[in-house]
Amino acid sequence: MKGDPLPYQDNVVRYVGGSKLDDGIVLPEAFNDTLISVNWLEFKAGGKVEQVARVRKVLRLKVGKTAVLAELNVASIRDLDLDVLENPLKATNEWPSAPCHAEIVGTPTNLTKKMLIFEQAADIVTTVYPAYEESHQPN
Repeated sequence: MKGDPLPYQDNVVRYVGGSKLDDGIVLPEAFNDTLISVNWLEFKAGGKVEQVARVRKVLRLKVGKTAVLAELNVASIRDLDLDVLENPLKATNEWPSAPCHAEIVGTPTNLTKKMLIFEQAADIVTTVYPAYEESHQPN
């Protein structure tokens, strides 16, 4: 339900465009938002491949050729004094519903502290997945 915290043991993925990667490593700039949009992998049961595939289907942006989905653990995010809250998105004329959508909230307003949080967030990325399924790469 909107505003509810995600379970500690669960994981989220953040869309990261290719310009925010360095040789496949997620850069701190990937988290440079006041509300950091993510998608909750364990929203529905299933294996990791199924979970990531579900997220790919509900992304609300044009997916770049070199973009990835960066996985982070909710407990690790909370260790940064941030929180992860459910924020499901309803379908629109242009986009499908995204019941797995969530947001990382609580970024500091102080620029120095904010930049440190972004660096720490980049450091806790556990896995990256192509934002496109290999069989559906754009031209």
